[in-house]
Amino acid sequence: MVRVCRLSSGRSCSPAPHKTKEPESFHAAAQQVAADHRIKLLIMEIPAINLKAIVLVHWLLTVWGCVMPWLPSSFPWSNFSVLAVGLWAVAQRDSIDAVLLFLIGMIATILNDIIHFGIYYSVGELAPASGRDVFRFSAGMAILNLLLKPVSCFFVYQMYRERGGDYNVNFARGASVPCGFSLFVVKVLPRLC
Repeated sequence: MVRVCRLSSGRSCSPAPHKTKEPESFHAAAQQVAADHRIKLLIMEIPAINLKAIVLVHWLLTVWGCVMPWLPSSFPWSNFSVLAVGLWAVAQRDSIDAVLLFLIGMIATILNDIIHFGIYYSVGELAPASGRDVFRFSAGMAILNLLLKPVSCFFVYQMYRERGGDYNVNFARGASVPCGFSLFVVKVLPRLC
């Protein structure tokens, strides 16, 4: 080992720093691990939004979206049903199933709301002049509800992960009795191939 001595003190000698040449692949792998770790920390540091707040905001926007009956009854039924599942998820803090069903319901109502708005928005524009402002408010709140749903789904998914849910949802083959098209896919299709 090489010793480097300071001339000013004369007595203190310390070993010289020993640099080893490491392969480039090691550095690249180390940088990738560090980047992955930083991303995981950023995801973990996302502020937790209370599930009660999510359910309350969507309930309020759904009620305001139904002030004027320009949407069919399936709009409030689907949204309030999903919010009831959200209340179940609030009540049972350790239930993974409740949060997963709430997440799936929110995703389903996104599609449902898009279809409803596409079909019935033009019908609502035919409202008389006296109800036009109420229609605009109602439509605006329903559209705001739709725009907030993907953000809410992201936070609900984070809660699902916190409660012990897995990254991928497995619907096991043997978990249910196959019927109809599933029976065809499981039993008949492999024989044809």
